[in-house]
Amino acid sequence: MIEYYDCHCHVNMLERSILEECRNLNINIVAVSTDINSYEKTSELMEMGLIMGKQFIGYHPDSIMPENLSNLKKVMDFINANTVEGIGEIGLDLSPRFMKHTELQTRVFKKFLETAETKNLPVNIHSRKAQPQVLEVLKNYRIKTFLHWFCGSKKQLKEAIDLGYYIGFTPACLKSNRYNKLIKATPIEFILTESDAPVYEMSPQDMPLLIDRIASLKEIPPREVADGIKTNYLKWIGEI
Repeated sequence: MIEYYDCHCHVNMLERSILEECRNLNINIVAVSTDINSYEKTSELMEMGLIMGKQFIGYHPDSIMPENLSNLKKVMDFINANTVEGIGEIGLDLSPRFMKHTELQTRVFKKFLETAETKNLPVNIHSRKAQPQVLEVLKNYRIKTFLHWFCGSKKQLKEAIDLGYYIGFTPACLKSNRYNKLIKATPIEFILTESDAPVYEMSPQDMPLLIDRIASLKEIPPREVADGIKTNYLKWIGEI
């Protein structure tokens, strides 16, 4: 049976029936968090055995602003005091409504990366409207890096691949010629699949369709794509 991997999913926002179906479909999930509350809710789901995969802890850049620093500190303190499997969702978001906090976002991003490097943890990176800035910061660290829902240019894609980063593609590519071109330009050795569920009503259950689409674009068998992504996943999380 083919193993599937959803490398960026907000499981705390999903119906339990979806998680149960994912187990039946052999879908492994990297459950990211955006604050301490989402991490704790995800922990409950993990303890119930509803999720196959890993649990990351992070703080979404959209929420990084002066009035939220106490919540951010809870995440930082938890990471420093506990054993965690990875850090994410973290990064930069330079969408217009968040740009006024760019400097603070960048300081926090660097702090998370320093911690990840010290603890040898993989990271799950958000980079909306901020691909060049994220790459410029990341190149100063030696960390196993996954660029979630990559939306950059082909030039930025090449830079990320040259730095050894894994590139995330979502089911959005099923309807996007632009994403299809990026998939074609990305060697299978650097591709990871994800849903970012429940964003845009995407689901981890879409992973088989996504694998089939990538296989079609690459003109290789779906099993070869799935096996390649499994290898990439294991390298990213440090298990091989």
